[in-house]
Amino acid sequence: MDNCIQHLTIYEVLNAIWKEARIFGMNLEETKRFAEIFSEIVKRMKVLEIKNLESVLSIAVKTGLSFYDSSYIALAAELNLELVTEDGKLREKASNIVRVSSLEEVLNR
Repeated sequence: MDNCIQHLTIYEVLNAIWKEARIFGMNLEETKRFAEIFSEIVKRMKVLEIKNLESVLSIAVKTGLSFYDSSYIALAAELNLELVTEDGKLREKASNIVRVSSLEEVLNR
């Protein structure tokens, strides 16, 4: 399965766009344009949702990661997907459970 994202990622990216606008004064038109570009990207991806919340909780307890972070690991494990993240702590903890890479590692393949 290629080009997948968790549904939470949509909120995470749009929140980052909002934050960029708020902190650095990006105007509304620029903000909307970034959101439109991201929306076009999402249309080309399969948006995945967590179904096994018990698995997420189990991973959170075992790893000490937040439920939020653990949801990414659980989804990757459930669907046998590689987890791509720039979060070093998440990469380290997830590497014992699923295949993990940074974005740079993926782009350099």
